[in-house]
Amino acid sequence: MEETNTINYWLFQAKPDSFDLPAALRGEALTYFPVKAHRQRIQIGDRVILWATAPEFACFALATVTSEVGAWEWPAKDKTFWQELPQAHTPSVQLRIDYNLWDRPISAEQLSTNPAFEDFNAGLPGTNYRATAAQ
Repeated sequence: MEETNTINYWLFQAKPDSFDLPAALRGEALTYFPVKAHRQRIQIGDRVILWATAPEFACFALATVTSEVGAWEWPAKDKTFWQELPQAHTPSVQLRIDYNLWDRPISAEQLSTNPAFEDFNAGLPGTNYRATAAQ
């Protein structure tokens, strides 16, 4: 995949019944995240909003993509937080957590008055969505 200078922004969602996002962040055990959509567009240097869906509906971290999309072997520490572990060859990216908010997440309610979040895809079915720089 060819890397460009354009930074893309993404929303990566985790369903609590599949992945315990806050606990993984608290344990510094979030190295990889599955990519189900936009595989050809996600690139090194892109920025990511890590979001937990119901019942939390909140941003728990901001991250940067540090690898191309690939079928990586996840560290055992990462795997312990998945209730439904992605299959061995699930496409994923490596992430660097830039802002870990596990103990002070930004809720959907807090964002509801900000016009930048009017078209925010958080909570929709799916794992990966485009986001904007403003978001």
